[in-house]
Amino acid sequence: SAVLAELNCYPVFINQNTHFQFYDIFCKKNLWPIMHHIADVYGPLNQNDIGAKAQQNLWFVYSTVHKLFREKILEVYHEGYLIWIHGFHLMLLPNFLRRRLPVAKIGYFFHTPFPSSEIWRTMSRREDLLRGILGADQIGFHLFEYARHFLTNVRRLLGCSYEMNAAGMMTVTVDGREVVITCIHVGVDLPRVDDILKIDSTTAEMKLWKSKFPNKVIVAGIDRLERLKGIPLKLIAIDQFLEENSHWLGKLVFAIIGISAGERGQDYIQTQHDVKVT
Repeated sequence: SAVLAELNCYPVFINQNTHFQFYDIFCKKNLWPIMHHIADVYGPLNQNDIGAKAQQNLWFVYSTVHKLFREKILEVYHEGYLIWIHGFHLMLLPNFLRRRLPVAKIGYFFHTPFPSSEIWRTMSRREDLLRGILGADQIGFHLFEYARHFLTNVRRLLGCSYEMNAAGMMTVTVDGREVVITCIHVGVDLPRVDDILKIDSTTAEMKLWKSKFPNKVIVAGIDRLERLKGIPLKLIAIDQFLEENSHWLGKLVFAIIGISAGERGQDYIQTQHDVKVT
């Protein structure tokens, strides 16, 4: 903690069991598929934890972790600070903070898609999560499609209205407050990539790959081994490309580097199997 404090970073410590239930179970097995428009009615979570008691326990753990983050923020917060929350893991945090810091400036950004109301409403805590997010002053999404889904959800499930304000920004009215909805596209930092390509270690690695496959074009990709990354589909696309462009046969090398995703459980195992079969 002392070392991190020198970097102006303040950790939130969570024990192993709490982390497992919060991250591996609730976030990755429940929220992650839903955020990507996958509702596994007969998926692992529903088979093992569909019972009311189990769901309550998971929700308690999820809420408790948010309270830990809230208390840490309250510990270091000073008037005028901007609180910027990232990722789908902390959807309750904006509202938890709003109750204790009613005038704080709170921003929230989603690094994932946001599902349609037909998918989102399959979750038992759908309204609580939406209310948690709406504790922010500004909510950012990658694409307008995701923002539109969010707006539809808050209107259909919470009855909140939305409109363009005088400044030309889309806003949701919540408890007399205006919550701004923005679309902020994320792209590749090309100058940074160019700088990395000039590093000696990078050029040495490039020469090594070229020496392994002389006179060939190398196409490489790095993917986590989980079904949402679509690796089997990528392999099928490569196969189709070579069928339709036979003049590239023997001239291309496709290198796919798979990153372990052991916390995905059966999803990881099934993806490994699908990649090998494909």
